[in-house]
Amino acid sequence: MKSEEVLVATWANRLQNHISVTICDYKTAICNLVFEYRYPEKMWAEPAHFSSLLSNRQDAVFILLPRARANGNNYQHIAKLLIQYDSQGKLELAEPSYLSVGNFDVVALKRYDGTTDTIYFTAQAPSPGNRHLYSTKATP
Repeated sequence: MKSEEVLVATWANRLQNHISVTICDYKTAICNLVFEYRYPEKMWAEPAHFSSLLSNRQDAVFILLPRARANGNNYQHIAKLLIQYDSQGKLELAEPSYLSVGNFDVVALKRYDGTTDTIYFTAQAPSPGNRHLYSTKATP
């Protein structure tokens, strides 16, 4: 990012089935859209899903998004949004790359460790009645 201080803001429509992720520069107070997502039918975003982590170099945002599985279910998983600029210095829309996979929901992002490029998170795995701390590499 061009500034040392940024804010990642996730916005939702009233039905909470469409979200937008923006990155706001503290010094200029300008926010730029980096990602939009429309939830599948009969799904919506919960406020807890809006948490995000920013990488140490501020070149990626980690958020929770639904991921479809072969069994027909969708589960909340960690998505990495790579922040890139076009030739004119404007932010480009990001495509998510998923870092976690399985028949379980990631409940919360806890911490990003830039030294080891690791994300720590809690998940309801191996069954919905459990909640444990897990980690995964931040590189897909």
